[in-house]
Formats: sequence, structure tokens, C-alpha cells
Amino acid sequence: MKNYKHSEITEKIIGASYKVHNTLGSGFLEKVYQSSLAIELRTIGFSVDVEKPITIYYHDEIVGNYVADIVIRWKDHSRDQSCKRTIRNS
Repeated sequence: MKNYKHSEITEKIIGASYKVHNTLGSGFLEKVYQSSLAIELRTIGFSVDVEKPITIYYHDEIVGNYVADIVIRWKDHSRDQSCKRTIRNS
């Protein structure tokens, strides 16, 4: 197994996701899982924002505004990383 730069953090996030799903099961709306995942991630030490507005820039010009489902920060990292690959238009 390769040791990637953020593999420890990734493992914690995936583990939290599985814990939420195993605890709640299936059948709930996305918002229930989103809120539960935010709680679980905060419990294990992450800083989490839910439904965070993000302004997108291209060459110092605003090209769009989006809302990230979940934004996770670990320790002193200041760069926001969206937990979900898809972000929806606000």
C-alpha cells in the first residue's frame, strides 16, 4: 500500500462516513447524513462547515458562486477542501 500525502486524513474521513452509514442505515434524506457526518467529523477533531458558500475566481475575477455540501479542515490547514466531489450551483 502506498503512503500518500494525506492518507491518514482521508482514512479518518472515510471511516467517519462508514460509521454514520452503519449507525443510521439507509433511507434518510441527504441532509440527515450530511448533518450526522459533520457531527462525527467534529467529534474526531476536524473543523467542519456545512453548506459553505464559495466564490470561484479565475485570473482574479469572480466567475461563479457555489455552495459546498461539506468543507473540512484538519489542524492548521487553511486551504478548504470540499468533501464531496460535486458542488451544486447556489
